[in-house]
Amino acid sequence: MNQKGLTLTEILISLLILSIGLLAVLKMQVYSLQAVNNAYYTSQALTRLHSIQIIQQSHVKNFPGLYQQWRTTNAKLLPQSDSVLSAGKVSLSWYDRFMGKRQTITLSASA
Repeated sequence: MNQKGLTLTEILISLLILSIGLLAVLKMQVYSLQAVNNAYYTSQALTRLHSIQIIQQSHVKNFPGLYQQWRTTNAKLLPQSDSVLSAGKVSLSWYDRFMGKRQTITLSASA
C-alpha cells in the first residue's frame, strides 16, 4: 500500500512533542521573570541602604526625620519592607512573592 500522507497517530505524537517543548519555553520564561524581579528588588534595596548609610555617616541634624522619610520611600519601592538601624549596621528586608520568602540585606559601616 502506497501512503502519501500522515496518519492521525503521527500528527498527535508530533503535537505532543511540540507542546512539551512549548511548556519548557514557558517555564524558562517564568524563571527569567522571577530572576529579573529578584534582581530589581535587590538593586533597589542596595541603593536605599547606601543612601541611608551615607546620611547616617554625615551626622545630619534632622536624621530621625530623614530616616522616617527613607522608611516611607522603602514601603513604596519594596513590598512589605522593614528596616533595622543599629550602631554600625543597617538592614533592609522585603517579601519576595516569587521566592515566597523574606529577603534581607545588611550593610556594616565601613572604617
